[in-house]
Amino acid sequence: MKRALVWMTLLSLMLVACGEGNNIFLKTSKTIYDIDAAGGDIEILVETNATDWSVTISEDWANSVSENKVIVTVPKNTAYKDRTAVVTFSAEGMDDVAIGITQKARLVSNVQKDLTLSTSNLNGDRGKYSIYLPADYQKALETGKKYPVLYLLHGMWSHNNEWLDNGKGKQTTDAAVKGGKLAEMIVVMPNAYDSFYVDGYMNGINYESFFWNDLKPYIESNYPVSTERSQTAIAGLSMGGFGCTYYAFTHPEEFFLCYEMSGAVEGMGTQLVPSLKQIFEREGYSADNFGSLPTYIMDCGTEDSMCLYANINTHNYLASVGFPHEYILRSGAHDWVFWEASYVTLVNRLGQYWKPATEDIE
Repeated sequence: MKRALVWMTLLSLMLVACGEGNNIFLKTSKTIYDIDAAGGDIEILVETNATDWSVTISEDWANSVSENKVIVTVPKNTAYKDRTAVVTFSAEGMDDVAIGITQKARLVSNVQKDLTLSTSNLNGDRGKYSIYLPADYQKALETGKKYPVLYLLHGMWSHNNEWLDNGKGKQTTDAAVKGGKLAEMIVVMPNAYDSFYVDGYMNGINYESFFWNDLKPYIESNYPVSTERSQTAIAGLSMGGFGCTYYAFTHPEEFFLCYEMSGAVEGMGTQLVPSLKQIFEREGYSADNFGSLPTYIMDCGTEDSMCLYANINTHNYLASVGFPHEYILRSGAHDWVFWEASYVTLVNRLGQYWKPATEDIE
């Protein structure tokens, strides 16, 4: 009996020590709040009978406290990673109550596919393109900010979404921007059918006229792209490797850099679809004007059964006339495994010129 009495006494003391019988309470309606990168107000409902309670926030975010709620103002997240703040409620006589606010990372980009514009150059079709845009491009339209622009061309039997669907264009560009290796940029991916990017190769399709008279002016009028040569580059694979080479060396004042990947750089050897050698001879390029031509990068795989010898021959010609260019010959075939890696190299090269602003690297 004495032993039972002792245990009852000890149990009573333990319950008091653990707060049993303490009727002070402090509760919140949720323990985790999610908010997007744009920020905004979060309202946290509070239930308590404590006469004196307070709140602290691990981030330096504005907040206001009323009788039964706290409003936390979360600023825009300018970092490329999620962040979490801890909101701690305290009241005398009880343990703290902590909740979290998780904010999404700053968005890097958005992609729009299969956009169209009117033209009289495509046999009655509307011109089609897809585009990679920085997340804040709409704000740039209002502020006058301009982004560098890359025109990225597809190959034969392909279309304007190939670089996004099969080439990891968005993922690779996002990673470079997030990693602080490249400034935010706009990437334009037009649909060129099997036109070889020239007028008349396909019946009724004057693609070269469309590109210069319709597409490029439309992009420059409707998107915040820079029109400066130093902020404009062009690249492409296979047929698009011919296209970017052809445009870069027939309009060298427009592009500061051209990157061809497994390009059909000998074209058809005709006036309509000329080789680069023919373009140089036709335009009269020589050592006297090489300095006004775009930086030229050639990238081809040693197992490329379609375009390897065209690249070897073109490289040898350029070397013979003393035109400085970068020639990348590496293992690989005429496929997306090769071109994905090519695009990574292209992005890294562009990052040497288009550097991110310091305040954008977080």
